[in-house]
Amino acid sequence: MQVTSSDSPEAPAISVVMPTYNTPIPYLQEAVESVLNQTFRDFELVVIDDCSTNGSDEYLKKLRDERIKIIWNKENLGVTKSLNIGLKAAKGKYIARMDADDVSAPNRLEKQFAFLEAHPDVVLVGSYYEAFSEHFSKIIVQNIKSQSLYRIKSLFRNPGPAHPTLLIRREAIELHRVIYDESLIYAQDYGLFVEMCKYGDVAVFPEILVKKRVHKRQICVLHRKKQRECDQLVQKKLLEELDLTPDKEALDFHYRFSYESIRKIELYKGFKWILKLNHLNFRLKKYRRLDFLLFSLKVFIGQFLMLFFDDAYKFFYKITHQSKI
Repeated sequence: MQVTSSDSPEAPAISVVMPTYNTPIPYLQEAVESVLNQTFRDFELVVIDDCSTNGSDEYLKKLRDERIKIIWNKENLGVTKSLNIGLKAAKGKYIARMDADDVSAPNRLEKQFAFLEAHPDVVLVGSYYEAFSEHFSKIIVQNIKSQSLYRIKSLFRNPGPAHPTLLIRREAIELHRVIYDESLIYAQDYGLFVEMCKYGDVAVFPEILVKKRVHKRQICVLHRKKQRECDQLVQKKLLEELDLTPDKEALDFHYRFSYESIRKIELYKGFKWILKLNHLNFRLKKYRRLDFLLFSLKVFIGQFLMLFFDDAYKFFYKITHQSKI
């Protein structure tokens, strides 16, 4: 690993950690410039190049800004290990996550810095974001109703906020020795959220501070099956904390029950699964009991309604088309 930096003697307030591997140069350039043009000036940009071969490394070598620190991996290590290298190299009081193909609003760091300064119990804060491509734009709003519900939600799915919107309290990471779980090649943010919410509150700044680019090269598109396996590794760990030892069939069912849709014949199985989880939680008191009951019932009712409306759609489609014959 080689490092290129300005070797500034003073630690900055924020370290922006940005891993990159063969990011299209126009995307990378826009991402870097959106950080360098922040209204908040006391930061360093830590870029971890994971052996890029598309010429983007040459673009990085030409950058001339004392706030930029570039780390050159000697071999391709993947996103998770590159993120941990970035965390180790970061010197700031806070650590901002940034994807190499996204765009930060000019006042992103300013607003999130002020928020964490004013809320010492918060260990990380995200924000709303705009998902965009050449063909569409969509505003994504994520809110956290309570810390109790946030922790419960993490048992069923990635609770968010969006990974590239994060500003993290570095003191909490160092105090509790939190790093990205390197067994999670993907879904590393899911594992991070599960760990960080043990040590403080998680928040979302209620403004759009990041534009998140959507394209075919993203992990969620290229490696969906592997990302699902990593999601299940996190879910398995949380289920084990409820004294469960789920086999592959149980993990697959829990994942589908949480993220996707189950079959009609599995509805009763889903109800029994919810009862089992509530029974274990009632005994272990891992989650607030009433919150857990209501949230798990909400998940079950959501599955029921999906099946109901699917049947209703099929019924009306059938009679509508029969009437035309």
